[in-house]
Amino acid sequence: MFCEKCNGMLRKKMIKGTFETYCPRCRDANAFKTYTPENEFEDLKEWKESPTEIPYFPYETIRDGQKQFIEDVTLALEQEKTLLAYAPTGIGKTVGVLVPAIEKSLETGKKVLFLTSKQSQHKIAIETIRLIKARYGIRITAVDIVNKQDMCPRDISHEYHVVFNALCRIEQKNKTCRYHTTKVKGLDNQIRNNILHVDELKGIASSSGVCPHRAAVEAGKGSNIIICDYNYIFYSHVSQTMMKMLELELKDCIIIVDEAHNLPDRIRSHNSMELTTNRIEEAMSEARNDKILARQLSFIRTGLGKLLDMVGDGDEKLIQQEEFINIIENSLGQTLDGRSDIADFNKKLMIIGDKKLGDGTSSAAFDLSRFIEGFMMEHPSMIRVISRKDKSKIFFRLLDPSVVCAKIFNEAYASILMSGTLHPAKMYADILGLTSKDSILGNYRSPFPPENRPVYAITDVSTLYRQRSKEMYMKIARHIKTASDEVSGNVAVFFPSYNIQWEAVQAIEELGSTKELIVETRKSRKAEKESMLRQLKRLQFMGGGMLLGVMAGSLSEGIDYKDNLLGCVIIVGLPLAPPSLEQAQLERFYDRKFGLGKGKEYGYTSPAMNKVMQAMGRCIRSETDRAVVLLMDLRYGDGKYRNYFPRDVKIRQTGNLKNDMKEFFSS
Repeated sequence: MFCEKCNGMLRKKMIKGTFETYCPRCRDANAFKTYTPENEFEDLKEWKESPTEIPYFPYETIRDGQKQFIEDVTLALEQEKTLLAYAPTGIGKTVGVLVPAIEKSLETGKKVLFLTSKQSQHKIAIETIRLIKARYGIRITAVDIVNKQDMCPRDISHEYHVVFNALCRIEQKNKTCRYHTTKVKGLDNQIRNNILHVDELKGIASSSGVCPHRAAVEAGKGSNIIICDYNYIFYSHVSQTMMKMLELELKDCIIIVDEAHNLPDRIRSHNSMELTTNRIEEAMSEARNDKILARQLSFIRTGLGKLLDMVGDGDEKLIQQEEFINIIENSLGQTLDGRSDIADFNKKLMIIGDKKLGDGTSSAAFDLSRFIEGFMMEHPSMIRVISRKDKSKIFFRLLDPSVVCAKIFNEAYASILMSGTLHPAKMYADILGLTSKDSILGNYRSPFPPENRPVYAITDVSTLYRQRSKEMYMKIARHIKTASDEVSGNVAVFFPSYNIQWEAVQAIEELGSTKELIVETRKSRKAEKESMLRQLKRLQFMGGGMLLGVMAGSLSEGIDYKDNLLGCVIIVGLPLAPPSLEQAQLERFYDRKFGLGKGKEYGYTSPAMNKVMQAMGRCIRSETDRAVVLLMDLRYGDGKYRNYFPRDVKIRQTGNLKNDMKEFFSS
């Protein structure tokens, strides 16, 4: 709907419990009366119009690019389309997407599903909704839900997730869980209306003797907004259950996907699994009381072994679905009864698996049944591989995430996909199966002054395999030392792999560092990484520390280094995927689907550059942060790779690293 006077897009706003249509461009600001909800926000004495003329915008000023982002989100919602937004860090994505989504939810009753894999982002979303509600006094409700295991107040929450799921299921069935109750009436309203962080929700529900996850789901039924993980929508075995429990249909949902650059790989990984002969032997041990089943497993183990013997050491090859399925069927036919089919066989494995899981341990029988079920899935882009590279195994993997998500985005009322590295947006639209007819591509400039984050390329080093040597690692280490010596605070260095990181760390230690080294390893767990963050905070004003990690890890993507915690980020090399049959098949698939050359671009170079941009973004988290980014590799001087960066990333060639660093930090 558009204004007849100025052709501006009309809006609706709640006034005393009803909606009135108005034009934000030419309306009389005095036309709106004061509205204060009963028993809420007693200190809200008068209606406060948004200073930006954007309904429900909670701040006094709007950032560069943020207004355009909000207008594009509004347009996508009005036209019931999907917006793919490359929105750099600092543009204010969370408030920018929630403001128009809340307006549309209040206007139409559509449910907003805010999907994010980071619990820190859950908190930001909740705080934003609270702020909007407090400022405008609107009757908005929201529920924050994470996975059941993380919400469980019992000791079983510390178990391996498959074990937890089995124990939870068994105790619900036997009614032995003290939190398994249907007495959530009243509590759901408290959760819904108070807009709680998940930890707050967990505390209130558990103190009331109610399962926090169940309470959250009940509260979610009547909420305008649900904040949850990707799996609630994109993992079929989860989404079918959750959509039913929440009494939702996709056509009534506005889907917001935060950090959407992760979505393709999340879908691929979920539709992937591997199997080894050792795992089959473990399943045989679990099935030892069922002699027929154990014998069937023995035949399968032998058959898989013969299949693996057809591949040389360090090699791998594609196989057809029927090659492994025939092994299973032949194995089932060799036993005394000879009557088992795959469905019956899998059912027996599940029964054994449930019992094992119920005892509090993982189950190879359960995993084998899941593998067989997944291996039999029919997808045109599913590859099945026999491999003897790192270990002997058979695995399957889905190459095309669009077979999962295109239908979801098509059925949803509207969708917003946003990320600071969703670049180029057209590539993600292609990969996710979104047509130009049904999607809008948005690109927004970074609001940060470019002089606050100069980006320098150092092109006399390389991590190319043929150029790796002790001398090269020493040269890389000298550059790192030269740069870090000029930084009074913390420095983060990210590498393409742990192997390259290890070599560089040895060289740095040999040279000696003025900063304390904080090194991520393959074995570093969540608690250790949180400890690393605390170390950085402690060292920030004590000469600084040097964090060394890998690109695409949680330290280079999942953590916000707030309050200018990093004064410099150094990227060493490019995290290009190593050669493999799977990688070759992915590139070949995209060449066939999108045209020759797209395979290398979509499946190889762009994903690597996305990881680089994620790591680069760690050092600038607010408009006042100042930091230097160094890109160390000869390939950063090559236009072929530079062209993958957004236009607002200006890369300079450093002539004298020490002087360039000194000049920046003294200015």
